[in-house]
Amino acid sequence: MKAIIKKSVSCKNIRKHLPPQYNDVIPASLKESEDIINIVCFPNGNGKVVTCKSVQSAYNKLADSSIPNVFFGFCFTMEARAMILENGDSFYFIDGFDWTDESWIKIHNVN
Repeated sequence: MKAIIKKSVSCKNIRKHLPPQYNDVIPASLKESEDIINIVCFPNGNGKVVTCKSVQSAYNKLADSSIPNVFFGFCFTMEARAMILENGDSFYFIDGFDWTDESWIKIHNVN
């Protein structure tokens, strides 16, 4: 699953860079922050589960590790969540079902 990456965005402008479906998951502390972040936004919608492979692909496109990365997606697998947290970044989602990469791929026959 391909992500849209917006680099060096002011947190105060975060809503301008995300689909409206994500407005309810953006915490007030992030919207009011003066920080600069990279936004990694995956497609939103039922059945749009972000796997570890998709997160790694996004990381491969992010060169500057000094800027925090904030990930948005409909749902993240447990491995994808762990990878994001291990890199010191954060993620926000609409559906928090606890898929694993293996269970998602096995049930849905996706690569």
